Amino acid sequence: MSSKRPEPSKGTALAIAYRPTKHAPGDVNTANDKFAACMRDRDQEHFPDFHASKDEDGHVRLDVKVTCKDFDPPTDAYQDALDACAPILEKAGITFPATPDLPPLPEPRKGPRPGTSLPVRPGKPVGKPDLPSLTGVIENA
Repeated sequence: MSSKRPEPSKGTALAIAYRPTKHAPGDVNTANDKFAACMRDRDQEHFPDFHASKDEDGHVRLDVKVTCKDFDPPTDAYQDALDACAPILEKAGITFPATPDLPPLPEPRKGPRPGTSLPVRPGKPVGKPDLPSLTGVIENA
């Protein structure tokens, strides 16, 4: 048995948000058919397929499927088609939010010498001297 992991997908993720409307799940399924026709009218063969259903407790479930390996949402043609067709899904509560840029990670703090960490100073519980401090618990472990 091989422990080699599969290669990650070369495609790009597509962000999808869903807030069920009072007409869910039927409105999603109707909007999906119109969305698909709109995307095909704009020469797009591959696009997400949306299906919504309710469980026995009344919770709405959204399934999103893309059944091809060549799905590439960042192309200009795809984005143009999505801009034109997305309003069909918005009425059913599905939106395509822009993926926000994440803030940069903070720089790690440096110790007094390369390769060392900052000093640990024992702490004492404030107001309740009978409680053990985290430092004491670690030292006695």
